[in-house]
Amino acid sequence: MALRAGSVGLGREAGLGARRGWTRRRRPPHARGTPLAALPRPTPRAPLAPSPPRALSLSLSPPLPVLPPPRGSAAWGRRRGERRVGAAGAGGGPPRGPGGGGTVPREGGPGTRGAGGGGDSGREPGPSRGSPQLRRASRPPPGSPAGAGAPPPPPPHVSSRARPLGAGSGRAAAVGGRETFTIEGAGAISLTAEAEGDAYAIPVLLAHGGGQTRRAWRRVVSELAQAGFRAIAFDMRGHGDSDWSPCGAYEMRDFAADLVAAASRLDQKPALVGASLGGLAGLIAEGELAPGSFASLTLVDIAPLMEPSGVMRVVGFMEEHVDSGFASPEEAADVIARYMPHRPRRGASDGLKSYLRQKPDGRFYWHWDPVFIRNIMSARQGDPDSQERQSAMLSQAAANLTLPLHLIRGGSSDLVSEEAVLHLRQLAPHAEYTDIADATHMVVGDANDAFSAAIVDFLGRYHSSDTAQPQGTREL
Repeated sequence: MALRAGSVGLGREAGLGARRGWTRRRRPPHARGTPLAALPRPTPRAPLAPSPPRALSLSLSPPLPVLPPPRGSAAWGRRRGERRVGAAGAGGGPPRGPGGGGTVPREGGPGTRGAGGGGDSGREPGPSRGSPQLRRASRPPPGSPAGAGAPPPPPPHVSSRARPLGAGSGRAAAVGGRETFTIEGAGAISLTAEAEGDAYAIPVLLAHGGGQTRRAWRRVVSELAQAGFRAIAFDMRGHGDSDWSPCGAYEMRDFAADLVAAASRLDQKPALVGASLGGLAGLIAEGELAPGSFASLTLVDIAPLMEPSGVMRVVGFMEEHVDSGFASPEEAADVIARYMPHRPRRGASDGLKSYLRQKPDGRFYWHWDPVFIRNIMSARQGDPDSQERQSAMLSQAAANLTLPLHLIRGGSSDLVSEEAVLHLRQLAPHAEYTDIADATHMVVGDANDAFSAAIVDFLGRYHSSDTAQPQGTREL
């Protein structure tokens, strides 16, 4: 049986061919009934030429704004720190919340953060990059229960008015747990200081003697930090890395004004420990310029009455090489050994080199401003009674003291005698007194362990939650 053009078998074959990619040949209407082989074949079309490559360009349109959810919806309730629980009668449930409302505020109310409060979930939020929790564990302020959620108090060391050194934030890299920063003294004098210890602890301000630097307290600073205090040792004006006074202002009241300025830039009242020059400045600062600036005062081998021979020995040592300097650090070490024969001679160590400055002429000079000692010598030569007037000024300041007072004397001191101790205790009967045997005027360097123990004991009794118990006279 011959297949006709319109039969089912041909159509099926054509359909299979189309699915396999074959070209189906359709017969025009006028050729109906004509055999398929007699029809003309269609002319094949030429293949399309490929299009040239075009550069791909992306057009980024701005993102669509995120619209707030409709008012009254569940999402709208979550944005307000609330949890949608259903309206009255919805689903047959009773209304939830006070007053029959449809929402129940989260614990803590809108805007609070914490367990179950604020945000879209009840997770405890982590600390932000600027949060104090990333720097140190937060502590509740005094008087508040632990864990009450109160923000930590500001650190009681140098405030924002006394920025530490460094780029940007002002903080320098801490070396061995110590921070170096500057404090603005009186008359815009910049004072360089170092601090060690817990930033939330009671600050202890350490003022060195004439011709020294903050380096004289390096071991004491560590002892105080280990005892739980914030120890801050600084270079007094004209000494170490601090500024020299452009007008030669090195009177006792100038040093005292620096102490008052430094104390005012701390976040809480500091305890002051002053050796020699630093102690005299502390007497004037607390007893005359600004009473109430310090929490306590410790005088290290200094008193209103001083032995003239001891004073001239100290001043003579400082004045001897102020203009000529030294050919080498070794020569300076020899001069120091003659001044302190009770100590073993020390070579030209890095510690000694920090007290010297080499000038363009190649010689080494003391680090402090020579105008400081020249003013003292000029005053004594021009006014023989200057020391008596200074003693009267210091005695009046000591009589005005009401804060805890502590005198530490070297048992072999040639500057503070037993009569000077009695005189001070008559002016301030509440003063405590510690005598360190075999120590000279340089108490800190001669007997550092005994000195540190006396300081920590006094500060621990007067700067703690317990009531201080005065100890009177002690011998170490």
